[in-house]
Amino acid sequence: KAASSSGLSGCTMCNPGKYSTAAAATCSSCTPGKYSDSPGTPNACTSCIGGKFSASSGQTSCAACGEGKYAHEESDRCFSCAAGFFSGPAAEECQNCVKGKFSGSEASECQDCDPGYYSGSDNSPFCTACPAGSVPSSDKSSCESCSAG
Repeated sequence: KAASSSGLSGCTMCNPGKYSTAAAATCSSCTPGKYSDSPGTPNACTSCIGGKFSASSGQTSCAACGEGKYAHEESDRCFSCAAGFFSGPAAEECQNCVKGKFSGSEASECQDCDPGYYSGSDNSPFCTACPAGSVPSSDKSSCESCSAG
Protein backbone atom coordinates (compact mmCIF):
# COMPACT_ATOMS: atom_id res chain seq x y z
CA LYS A 1 0.00 0.00 0.00
CA ALA A 2 1.15 3.53 -0.65
CA ALA A 3 0.11 7.02 0.39
CA SER A 4 0.72 9.53 -2.41
CA SER A 5 0.56 12.65 -0.26
CA SER A 6 0.64 13.63 3.38
CA GLY A 7 -2.57 14.18 5.27
CA LEU A 8 -4.48 11.33 3.60
CA SER A 9 -6.68 9.23 5.83
CA GLY A 10 -5.90 5.93 4.09
CA CYS A 11 -3.41 4.11 1.95
CA THR A 12 -3.98 3.04 -1.63
CA MET A 13 -3.49 -0.60 -2.57
CA CYS A 14 -0.97 -1.14 -5.37
CA ASN A 15 -2.40 -2.61 -8.58
CA PRO A 16 -1.22 -5.95 -9.98
CA GLY A 17 2.14 -5.47 -11.71
CA LYS A 18 3.27 -3.12 -8.95
CA TYR A 19 4.50 -3.35 -5.34
CA SER A 20 5.39 -1.07 -2.44
CA THR A 21 7.62 -1.11 0.59
CA ALA A 22 6.51 0.02 4.06
CA ALA A 23 5.83 3.77 4.30
CA ALA A 24 6.16 4.18 0.52
CA ALA A 25 4.69 7.26 -1.11
CA THR A 26 4.11 5.49 -4.44
CA CYS A 27 3.83 2.05 -5.93
CA SER A 28 6.73 0.77 -8.04
CA SER A 29 6.40 -1.30 -11.20
CA CYS A 30 7.79 -4.83 -11.20
CA THR A 31 11.02 -4.93 -13.20
CA PRO A 32 11.42 -7.14 -16.31
CA GLY A 33 11.85 -10.78 -15.27
CA LYS A 34 9.41 -10.34 -12.37
CA TYR A 35 5.65 -10.01 -11.91
CA SER A 36 2.87 -9.37 -9.41
CA ASP A 37 -0.49 -11.02 -10.06
CA SER A 38 -2.48 -9.60 -7.17
CA PRO A 39 -3.16 -6.15 -5.72
CA GLY A 40 -1.30 -5.04 -2.61
CA THR A 41 1.93 -6.94 -3.17
CA PRO A 42 4.31 -6.01 -0.32
CA ASN A 43 8.06 -5.37 -0.62
CA ALA A 44 8.93 -7.07 -3.93
CA CYS A 45 7.60 -8.81 -7.01
CA THR A 46 7.91 -12.52 -7.74
CA SER A 47 10.66 -13.76 -10.10
CA CYS A 48 9.60 -15.59 -13.25
CA ILE A 49 10.52 -19.27 -12.97
CA GLY A 50 12.84 -20.95 -15.46
CA GLY A 51 11.20 -21.42 -18.85
CA LYS A 52 9.13 -18.25 -18.46
CA PHE A 53 9.88 -14.54 -18.87
CA SER A 54 8.45 -11.03 -18.60
CA ALA A 55 9.85 -8.60 -21.13
CA SER A 56 8.73 -5.27 -19.71
CA SER A 57 8.00 -3.51 -16.42
CA GLY A 58 4.69 -3.82 -14.60
CA GLN A 59 3.77 -7.35 -15.70
CA THR A 60 1.00 -9.34 -13.99
CA SER A 61 2.26 -12.72 -15.23
CA CYS A 62 5.16 -14.39 -17.02
CA ALA A 63 4.91 -15.88 -20.50
CA ALA A 64 6.25 -19.33 -21.41
CA CYS A 65 9.05 -19.67 -23.94
CA GLY A 66 8.14 -21.54 -27.10
CA GLU A 67 9.72 -24.74 -28.41
CA GLY A 68 13.38 -24.39 -29.35
CA LYS A 69 13.89 -21.61 -26.80
CA TYR A 70 14.73 -21.38 -23.09
CA ALA A 71 14.89 -18.92 -20.20
CA HIS A 72 16.57 -19.04 -16.81
CA GLU A 73 14.86 -17.81 -13.63
CA GLU A 74 14.05 -14.07 -13.57
CA SER A 75 14.61 -13.69 -17.33
CA ASP A 76 13.37 -10.77 -19.40
CA ARG A 77 13.46 -12.77 -22.68
CA CYS A 78 13.81 -16.23 -24.19
CA PHE A 79 17.02 -17.40 -25.83
CA SER A 80 17.27 -19.68 -28.87
CA CYS A 81 18.67 -23.18 -28.52
CA ALA A 82 21.87 -23.50 -30.57
CA ALA A 83 22.21 -26.00 -33.39
CA GLY A 84 22.77 -29.48 -31.93
CA PHE A 85 20.36 -28.77 -29.03
CA PHE A 86 16.57 -28.76 -28.63
CA SER A 87 13.81 -27.89 -26.16
CA GLY A 88 10.10 -28.28 -25.64
CA PRO A 89 7.91 -25.37 -24.49
CA ALA A 90 8.69 -23.56 -21.20
CA ALA A 91 12.23 -25.00 -20.97
CA GLU A 92 14.80 -23.73 -18.47
CA GLU A 93 17.63 -25.12 -20.61
CA CYS A 94 18.18 -26.87 -23.93
CA GLN A 95 18.90 -30.58 -24.17
CA ASN A 96 21.67 -31.97 -26.36
CA CYS A 97 21.10 -34.13 -29.41
CA VAL A 98 22.74 -37.53 -28.94
CA LYS A 99 25.05 -39.30 -31.39
CA GLY A 100 23.19 -40.35 -34.53
CA LYS A 101 20.90 -37.29 -34.40
CA PHE A 102 21.22 -33.60 -35.26
CA SER A 103 19.30 -30.32 -35.15
CA GLY A 104 19.43 -26.80 -36.48
CA SER A 105 18.97 -23.82 -34.17
CA GLU A 106 15.64 -23.31 -32.34
CA ALA A 107 14.76 -26.99 -32.72
CA SER A 108 11.91 -28.64 -30.81
CA GLU A 109 13.42 -32.10 -31.35
CA CYS A 110 16.46 -33.80 -32.87
CA GLN A 111 16.26 -35.49 -36.24
CA ASP A 112 17.71 -38.88 -37.23
CA CYS A 113 20.53 -38.72 -39.75
CA ASP A 114 19.45 -39.55 -43.31
CA PRO A 115 20.34 -42.96 -44.82
CA GLY A 116 24.07 -43.11 -45.59
CA TYR A 117 24.90 -40.41 -43.01
CA TYR A 118 26.06 -40.47 -39.37
CA SER A 119 26.69 -38.16 -36.44
CA GLY A 120 29.63 -39.25 -34.30
CA SER A 121 29.26 -36.78 -31.45
CA ASP A 122 26.63 -35.29 -29.17
CA ASN A 123 25.31 -31.79 -29.96
CA SER A 124 25.78 -32.21 -33.70
CA PRO A 125 24.35 -29.50 -35.98
CA PHE A 126 24.59 -31.81 -39.02
CA CYS A 127 25.30 -35.37 -40.16
CA THR A 128 28.25 -36.48 -42.30
CA ALA A 129 28.19 -38.91 -45.23
CA CYS A 130 29.84 -42.26 -44.58
CA PRO A 131 32.86 -42.82 -46.83
CA ALA A 132 32.59 -45.15 -49.83
CA GLY A 133 32.68 -48.79 -48.74
CA SER A 134 30.95 -48.14 -45.42
CA VAL A 135 27.45 -47.74 -44.05
CA PRO A 136 26.05 -46.12 -40.89
CA SER A 137 25.81 -48.24 -37.74
CA SER A 138 22.27 -49.09 -36.59
CA ASP A 139 22.22 -46.03 -34.27
CA LYS A 140 23.86 -43.84 -36.96
CA SER A 141 26.63 -42.82 -34.54
CA SER A 142 29.48 -44.21 -36.69
CA CYS A 143 30.24 -45.86 -40.03
CA GLU A 144 31.00 -49.54 -40.40
CA SER A 145 33.01 -51.04 -43.24
CA CYS A 146 31.17 -53.26 -45.64
CA SER A 147 32.26 -56.90 -45.37
CA ALA A 148 33.75 -58.77 -48.30
CA GLY A 149 31.42 -60.62 -50.58
